Amino acid sequence: MPDKPEFYEPEEVNDYYMTSSGKRRLAIVTQNVDSLHERAGSKEVVHLHGRGGLLKCMQCGKKHDRNEFHRELEEQNALWLAQAKEGYEESTEMRPDGDAQVHAVDYNHVHVPNCPHCGTGFYKPDVVFFGDTVPKNRVALCQGAVAEADGILVVGSSLAVHSAFRHIRAASSKGTPVAILNVGETRAEMEGLDHILKIEAPASDTLNLCVQKFIEEEASSVEAAVNR
Repeated sequence: MPDKPEFYEPEEVNDYYMTSSGKRRLAIVTQNVDSLHERAGSKEVVHLHGRGGLLKCMQCGKKHDRNEFHRELEEQNALWLAQAKEGYEESTEMRPDGDAQVHAVDYNHVHVPNCPHCGTGFYKPDVVFFGDTVPKNRVALCQGAVAEADGILVVGSSLAVHSAFRHIRAASSKGTPVAILNVGETRAEMEGLDHILKIEAPASDTLNLCVQKFIEEEASSVEAAVNR
């Protein structure tokens, strides 16, 4: 069954990159699907490629927590799981990609719960897979943020996929400066975009140094204000 546009809730584009007073706010657009920005305390994050911790019904579009669904699978397939685990430790080998190579099991008797909201739909991770398209409302959200930005920082991305690269290309064509912090050549350099500053350095070490510099400057400013 093909994906449906109506599955995706409309988002208030203006509320994302503008405050109630009309001032611009920091916009974060991420290709990460593991909610790492939220874990670090960031707010107002646009998940360009979705979130791996959520599932979406392919019939009605309702969302479901992925961990909760895993628990439901285990509960409803407890006997099958116990049988599948027999001899697991002895037969497990690691494949080159890091996944476990387990012995052959019969999946025909696995019960996969249907969506409880519509009763017939099946779940799919709320992630944009290769071959999928980014929902239009999410694209519009990113376009709005790029249009209002006076500068863009790209961190740790080669910009190889079009879904992210097109926003950098739009910024470049508009004359908006773009700084890219990444180890290795990016698509922006390969295609010769204008208004690009490339910083060839590890993202983590570089950003930590920037934060430390900001802290030192803030402390100096406070000290200077106190001594006036």
